Amino acid sequence: MVPPRLTVIVISWNTRDLLARCLEAVWRDGAALAPEVIVVDNASTDGSAELVASRFPEARLVRNPDNRGFGRACNQALAIASGESVLFLNPDAEPCAGALTRLVEFLEARRDVGAVGPLLLTASGEPGLTYGYFPSIATALLPLLRPLARLLQHPSDLHALGVIPAKLPSDAPVRDVDYLCGAALVVRRELLVRIGGFDERFFLYFEETDLCRRIHAAGLRVVLLPAARALHREGGSREKRGGPALRDYYRSLNLYLRKHHGDAYVTMVRASLLLALAAHYVAARAMLETGVADYYRASFRALREGAHA
Repeated sequence: MVPPRLTVIVISWNTRDLLARCLEAVWRDGAALAPEVIVVDNASTDGSAELVASRFPEARLVRNPDNRGFGRACNQALAIASGESVLFLNPDAEPCAGALTRLVEFLEARRDVGAVGPLLLTASGEPGLTYGYFPSIATALLPLLRPLARLLQHPSDLHALGVIPAKLPSDAPVRDVDYLCGAALVVRRELLVRIGGFDERFFLYFEETDLCRRIHAAGLRVVLLPAARALHREGGSREKRGGPALRDYYRSLNLYLRKHHGDAYVTMVRASLLLALAAHYVAARAMLETGVADYYRASFRALREGAHA
């Protein structure tokens, strides 16, 4: 039996309505590819699994008895996937017309490319945050300069610790990147098997950063293909987690840095980030931005707790 050219893997946790839109978009855009679709539900309580079973019987549904996190759930699906390429797609993302075919054809035509992703668009259709630079001391120091900009010119959020570049224009060219946002990421299945899939120690955040780093280490490129686009209604399930999401973020950051750089590096980056968050808190208070100040204070606490990840 000839394997499908594409397997689409969607991990769901209490994203019922977004999941429905996501799967509708997959079958609408991917009709020519006839993709294999696997949905792993991490013990949703909003009827997500029941929705898949009733409205999308073509999908293979895996029901987990508890929330196993993104990486572990992706590996569950990967173990039963048969497609030559695998698209990891967030339930809050929807491929736009022609995106799936463009991504698969690009990957199939270039053996030196291990992973490719589309340009992500916000809910309003504007270019969104799509790729990033690997976390390092240099990128961790960048936020230290931002409180001054807040006071002298305008507020600027501390987004992803300064490691994600500015949003791309809609006509951006194809480019090699450090890592792609895991909201929509296509990887060769044989490569995923060879490098061991996702590191399951990452419960949430930095899983795709770690995966892309290992793809680079395997001697392959990670490429952004802006001609393929996907709508990303960012934060669909994260918004339901509140404070725990911040703690997961910093735990995963510590894990990533320790894995790839060692304990001394973690200590230096954490010190820089704690200074940056404290400076942002002071700047926000000076600007009388109570809500923003509360966010930075919560981030400071979450980063300290994440030291034990």
